[in-house]
Order: sequence, then structure tokens, then C-alpha cells
Amino acid sequence: MNDTVPTDLRVGRFVGSYRIERRLTGGGMAELFLARAPAGMLDVERAVVLKALPSALASDAHWLSMFYDEARLAARLDHPNLVRVLDLLLDDGRPHIVMEYVDGRDLRLVLKRARALGVALPSGLACYIIAELLGALAYVHSRRDASGISLGLVHRDVSPANLMITFAGGVKLIDFGIAKAAQQLRSELTEAGQFKGKCCYSAPEQVRCREIDARTDLFAVGIVLWELVTGRRLFARVNDLDSLRAIMYEPIPPLREFVADMPEALEAVVARALQREPADRYPSAETMRADLEAVIRAHSWPAGSLELERFMATLFADEPPLEAMAPSAETSADDAGAATQIEVRLPEAELPDAELPDAELSDAELPDIDIEVSADPPTSITPLPWQIEMSAPVVTSSAGSPTMPLAAVSWSEPTPTEPRRWNRVLLVAAVALGILGAAVATALRLHFG
Repeated sequence: MNDTVPTDLRVGRFVGSYRIERRLTGGGMAELFLARAPAGMLDVERAVVLKALPSALASDAHWLSMFYDEARLAARLDHPNLVRVLDLLLDDGRPHIVMEYVDGRDLRLVLKRARALGVALPSGLACYIIAELLGALAYVHSRRDASGISLGLVHRDVSPANLMITFAGGVKLIDFGIAKAAQQLRSELTEAGQFKGKCCYSAPEQVRCREIDARTDLFAVGIVLWELVTGRRLFARVNDLDSLRAIMYEPIPPLREFVADMPEALEAVVARALQREPADRYPSAETMRADLEAVIRAHSWPAGSLELERFMATLFADEPPLEAMAPSAETSADDAGAATQIEVRLPEAELPDAELPDAELSDAELPDIDIEVSADPPTSITPLPWQIEMSAPVVTSSAGSPTMPLAAVSWSEPTPTEPRRWNRVLLVAAVALGILGAAVATALRLHFG
């Protein structure tokens, strides 16, 4: 397809036997289209979703490889809490993943609508949604190959934008675009020193470019649970680099700072999931899910698919199903959680704890930025423990487009503690006295010739 032709002109075309009806989202690393499968002998048409690489990436070997990896991986997974992949097709050399259509909204849009209507998500439903998500992750993490050896699959991109809530009260995890098996993850770290994920939902070991495993996904689950219960963003800051710094350094506020009657048991679940050291987190999705379900039972919270269905009906009572919307009502890429990918460079050395001022948490609509991090520090800088700060606005976009004015990285020492500040004052004073002494000595030599 000619890259100069607007993507909307694809509406009405056929990809294989699927007729494209509307464009759902675009930009970033994928485009989504609503399509119809042929009626067949039963005379029943079926809605599907086509996921395609943007034209700018369709000829790039790296992105094509990632896209095919996603299709192959997702097609082997079959679980009620996962969106099923049905087929893989080519249209003018551009690959399309055919996925089941989910009649619902992603969790990011659900929370946005709830805030707009002034409706709070009950704690019981928050726990139910996360328990269902953990069921999907438990299945993914436990997959084995034909020889019975664990694949060590890690999703790496758990976030509200990748969690679909159906109008029937179901919960489905989507987007395995950056999911990897353990062997591939180790290869990425040793050969390229890179990882991918959403900035505000990354675990500390991802930011530090260390080896990751299933517990990395559980940190992201803890972030989502914290946000569902409090109605606030945990690590969202004014820019992605401040978010990374918050993930690594800033204290995590307890739930009771925002919800006065928060049960201690739920507080404990969230606190354990958000431990910065993987060894201190839950060892598996199953154990975290068991604790969450125990909290629901202990407080007799009405939490299940029926309650979630009713909650969704309350939020979206005035909206028609997505497949019935007119093309002019197209969902924006921002609402669907589309993200820009940027590259950030961090040193491989151990990042120390640092005292940082308490940041005020914001409920503002901030974009979730996909990030790609390299462990190699700039060649002009000695590899010491450095802290991220904002610098000149230069980044590279995921689509290979010209540099975009978003953010960049500079390198400085960690924020000093109070004793170190006095050490610095004494050092400056000593240097000043030394300079003064040298000046006096020079003047005396000149005077006495």
C-alpha cells in the first residue's frame, strides 16, 4: 500500500476474507481495525479486530520480527482471560493479526469515564479485576514447551491500556507485542542491553536493565491495583524520566493515605507486590491471586462478573457498542492507550538510594510512554552511580521519524543527604582558602621579586 494514502481509505477493503469497517486506533507501533468475517453457511457475520504494523514499520526487519513473534506466541495461548488470536494474514506485504473482537473498553477508558461521572470503582471490583488479570498471568507464566520445560514467559507490558473490561463482566489481557520467553530476554540483556515496556508501569529491575522474570509482571500488577483502589496515578509525573526516578527511588504511599477505611490485608497485598526487590514480592501470580480472593471473602465484598457487568452498564449506558459506532466517532489513539516509544540510556552500575522530595501525585491525564532502555552509559562519562535528570529535548521516535521534542537524559550525582551537603560546603571553603593562599603567595613573590 502506498504510504502517502491515508489509512482511513482502507475502510471497505478486504484483507483476506475480512472486510474492514472502521479504524479503531492508529499511531505508535500498531493500527487496529474493526472488520467482519464472512457469514458462511450459518449466515452469521462475526466481528474481528485486525492489528497491523504502520506502513512506516512494515518494511523494517526488526519490527516485522517482533510482530511475527507476537502472532506466533499469542496464537499458542488459550485462556478465558486472554484475547484469542485467530489468524495471520498478509495484505500487500503488510502483516495483519486477526484477533477476536471484545465487546468492551480497556481499563484506562473505564477509569476515565468513571472519573468524568464521579463514580468510584468499589474496592471489591478492583480486587476482582486484578484477580482475573492474575489468572491470565498465572497461565502465561506457567507455559511449557513440547519437552515440558518452562518457557519463562513474561508479558512486560501490563497496564490499564492492555486490560479489556467487557460489557458482560469479563476481564481480558491483550497485547503480547513485547512478551518474551526467558531465553530471549537473556539474549536481549546480554547482546543489546535493552528492554521495552510502559514507563509508568515498569519494575525497578527493568529500569536497571537487569534480568527479569514473572515477578516483574507482578510489580506492574501492584501498580494497577494501587491505582484502581486510590483512583490516582502512582508513578505518573510531568515527564517519563521523572517517572523512572520515582519507580527507583521515591517512597510508595500506603493506600490509607487516600482511603481511610482500607483493610490491612489489602494494604499488605499491594505493599508486597510493590517491593522493589523481586525476592521480596509474591513468588507467583497464583499466590497473589489467592491473597486477593481471601480479602474479598473476608469482607464479603460483592465482586464478580455480574457486579462488573452492572458497573460497566452504569458507566456506558448511553454508548452504543463499538462495532455499531459511526466512523466519525472513531476512538482516538490517546484514549486507546497508544504510546510513543523513546530510547533512554542508563548506566549498568548499581543505582543507589537517594533522598528525593515528596512529589505530589496527580490525577492528570498523562500519556503512558513506551520506553526502550539501554544499559550502556554515554561514552564520555565515567560509569559511576548516576541519577536521571531532564536535559535537552531530543529523542528518537519508534517509527524512525525525525527526532521529537519530548525528553532526554543528562547524568549527575544522586541527590545529596544533609551530611553530604555540609561536606560539600567544607570542600568549597577549603578550595576557596587554597585559591586565596595561592593568590597571596603569588603577590608576595611579585612584591619581593
